[in-house]
Amino acid sequence: TPRGEPLEARRSVQYGYTVWVPTLTFGVTFAAAAWAKLTVPASWTTWILNGSIKYHIVSDSARAPLDWGLELLRYPALAVAVSFGAVAIEALVLTAAFVRDERYKLAMGVAATALFAGIGLLMGIAWPGWWIPLLGFLPWQRWSTRFQPIGALPPLHAPGRAFTARTLTALQFAFVAGVAGQQLV
Repeated sequence: TPRGEPLEARRSVQYGYTVWVPTLTFGVTFAAAAWAKLTVPASWTTWILNGSIKYHIVSDSARAPLDWGLELLRYPALAVAVSFGAVAIEALVLTAAFVRDERYKLAMGVAATALFAGIGLLMGIAWPGWWIPLLGFLPWQRWSTRFQPIGALPPLHAPGRAFTARTLTALQFAFVAGVAGQQLV
């Protein structure tokens, strides 16, 4: 390797900061939502034990693509369980920014995705911009060791400086193209 380090050592930090920042930002936002639910009512358990998710579902059900949210209202214990699940996911997603285990990060990303999907299906609310940071929860480190580079990018030349060529894996190229394409939409 150019720096004299083993390739695996360089790969271990290759995706560190660029994956960590979206995960941290997403986690802090979710933690703030959980904090608000636990501290704004009279007691920290009020939002959960009251099944307060039902009020949000009722107020937004006209936009919902499915009537599952209204069906949920028929079961008070289920409303409490869903309220607890929402707060638990919001509170725990932040931990993914401080854990190295990719399976745990992926599990937190799947949980956050499920929460967003539930909000969309039960209440008809969609926040497209918030789906992009979920990419930070994917196992980039594992994928970087499994996919071979598809070719070298041309070196960048600037007066007085020499740049080295970099390579993109097929998966990296697919995600870059996907994110760029999503911006057009």
